Amino acid sequence: MTNRNINWDATAFFASLTETNKFAQTHNFVFAKVSGLDGFEEALQQLQSATAIVAVSDISQGYIGCFPLG
Repeated sequence: MTNRNINWDATAFFASLTETNKFAQTHNFVFAKVSGLDGFEEALQQLQSATAIVAVSDISQGYIGCFPLG
């Protein structure tokens, strides 16, 4: 059986999606990469000027999670 590892950059994907998606642009969504609690607090500060945040966390054990804030 062949080992087929997928090399997918979730952070780049969701950043690009947030920047190019018509709905996200119309409704003032922003992207944030969250690394730990400090990064989460920085992302929350962005809500002062944005409707919602698409945040990707890279602190999980072996996988990346994405969650909308707003």
